Amino acid sequence: MESDRIGNRATPTIESPVERAVLALAGLPLLVALLEWLLWSDALPGGWPGALSLAAPLLAGAGVYCRADRRSWMILAWALGFASLAVLWLAWPASTTGELRNPAPWLAAMAAAIGVGARVGGAAPAVGLVARSLGGFLVALALLSLLSVFDDSPPGTLALGLGSILAYLALGSWLMARDLVPGPFRMLRICTALLAGLALLVMTGWWLHLPYVVQGGTDYVPMQFNTALSALLIAISLRLLAGGHRNLALLPLAPVVIVCVASLLEEYTGLLLGSGEWLIRHGIVAEGVVPGRMAPNTATAYLLACLGIALAPAGGKGSPARWSATWACGFVVTVIALIVLAGYLMQVPVLRGWGAYTPMALMTAVAMLLIGVGLGAGGSEYRRTLSQRAGWLPLVLAAATIGVSLLVWFAIDRDQASRREALLQRQADLVEQAIQSGVEDRRNALRRMALRMADRVGEAERLDLFELDASIYLQDFPAFVSMIWTSSDARVLRQVSRPGEGVDMLGRTLDFEPMRRQLFETARRTGEVGESPPLGLLDGSVGELLAAPILRGGETQGFIVSVVKYEPLFSNVLANVVPDNALELRYRDQLLYARGTPPPNDLPMTRPVRGAGATIQLVVWPDTTSATPLANVLLFTGLLTGGLVALALRLAGLARARAEVAERRGRELGEQVLAAEHARLALEQAEQELSSVFESISDAFYTLDRDWRFVFVNPRAEQLMRR
Repeated sequence: MESDRIGNRATPTIESPVERAVLALAGLPLLVALLEWLLWSDALPGGWPGALSLAAPLLAGAGVYCRADRRSWMILAWALGFASLAVLWLAWPASTTGELRNPAPWLAAMAAAIGVGARVGGAAPAVGLVARSLGGFLVALALLSLLSVFDDSPPGTLALGLGSILAYLALGSWLMARDLVPGPFRMLRICTALLAGLALLVMTGWWLHLPYVVQGGTDYVPMQFNTALSALLIAISLRLLAGGHRNLALLPLAPVVIVCVASLLEEYTGLLLGSGEWLIRHGIVAEGVVPGRMAPNTATAYLLACLGIALAPAGGKGSPARWSATWACGFVVTVIALIVLAGYLMQVPVLRGWGAYTPMALMTAVAMLLIGVGLGAGGSEYRRTLSQRAGWLPLVLAAATIGVSLLVWFAIDRDQASRREALLQRQADLVEQAIQSGVEDRRNALRRMALRMADRVGEAERLDLFELDASIYLQDFPAFVSMIWTSSDARVLRQVSRPGEGVDMLGRTLDFEPMRRQLFETARRTGEVGESPPLGLLDGSVGELLAAPILRGGETQGFIVSVVKYEPLFSNVLANVVPDNALELRYRDQLLYARGTPPPNDLPMTRPVRGAGATIQLVVWPDTTSATPLANVLLFTGLLTGGLVALALRLAGLARARAEVAERRGRELGEQVLAAEHARLALEQAEQELSSVFESISDAFYTLDRDWRFVFVNPRAEQLMRR
């Protein structure tokens, strides 16, 4: 037993069982840190002495044993201790020049210093919000650090050490739970603290460029900065709602609504508003999503959360109907978060992003779960006396409704995905056929020209024929830049080029590099039209060469060479082939041709195509203009129906509870009225009996009130008074 001094008198302080348990466990983090330092240093932060990892558990344990929370000056000293530790982590010299050390140790120490130091400011709501938010920050950071110990991340990614993790978990929990007992909405306040801490951690991860933080320890899409900022604003709004300031709670929601609506317009209408990078440039991108783009299920859940806060009664009044609407919004937000978390746990990508749309990040799903649980707990705060059936029946039926809708949506989405894949396969076949047909047409045209040249005997006749055919070919085939007649050793004898294009090669040889030399050797050996692989033309563009040998008497007397540019070639060949699909043609790492803008959330089909003198890669994206949103409409309908079912059953339960209370009070009132009537009748009967007794006696009898007025006079007394 200890004592606190009040004035000059010492009063004993009785320790509760919880306090005794806390005191007993306060040294556990230090013991774990000591064993870790001596036996297993893999989880300790790299780049610092191992003994430095003992400081955080030592400070946390010292604060508990000294009861630092009971005196302001001790709280301030405790906060200064953590601040000094943060400075020590930052100022400690690196073991190697330019070493990149993980920021978790000094971030945790700094958050602990600010969170503990905020307690000196008293019990103001703003002080409590800061302290609880930093408590949530410490809990989220410690859990991520614990995850990094057991996963396959690079060593030291977010290392704190197991002892420090336990210390910061305990300190963060204490900061979140302190002073919660006297006030209402305890669960809402805890969820708000965790939500704010998570949002602050992700925003810090973007500022410090920490992929492990913003991606939640995974390789999936990160929680975007504007998503984290929106979560922080909703946390502030929920804290104001818990304090009974509903009207003031609506102010932080305005930017959230603007960002969510802009994101939905970009996702579903194709508008390019750039809302994802209004605040910062996102340097961490995964799964091919647009940088900073908020997922549509994230935006929908945020809008539902804003609606739930707006429907809550002003001033914290006990309006069951409006709180039930808030509860229903929280329920739907929770369901959305659970669907996404199930997608991550079961490795089903379609559940994370509502089909092929931008997926929700793992950290965002956790934030949504906190928002949904907080709204649900806040909405049920004023009706904890509902019967078990009335409390759980709406949840069960609404969850069943949403579950059925989810299964049907999943089946339809899979069917539509298979149909889209089959359609994309057919479209890729059409593109391949068009490419091969276009290439073959040009090969045949060049072969015919070479045959006609071989039939001419004199050089003048050949020259006239070449001039005529070359001008016709340049007119009929827009992809031909130059038509060239060479000797058997590939020296240019005559060249006809399109006006303003081509490089003059008259008198020069065309086999000046191995790839071109191989083209002429192949055409000479096979006697067929040779086609070079994709190569850089002399004018800087990308294309190829076609070489048709001029054969006479089994000997090669020259070549007809065509210089082909890919841009006009493929533009002309593919002009009317799947015009609504974005596509690319690649040769190794070189882009040969591109058409359209690839949709950011759809996976393309890639297949090899034989053409252009080599095997090139055809990349085709699906046509998003004709996509059928039936599955997503069904999912939206299911979520809306589930929320309305939950709200209707909740209101029905409240109405039933009200009816039962009214019936019970009516029954009690009826019983009271009946008892009063019986008492009145009994009193009247007693008065009649007394009156008959007094009237029948022979003695005079009368009664007087306090003012000496007659109240009752029997007949004998009346006779005597008349005398």
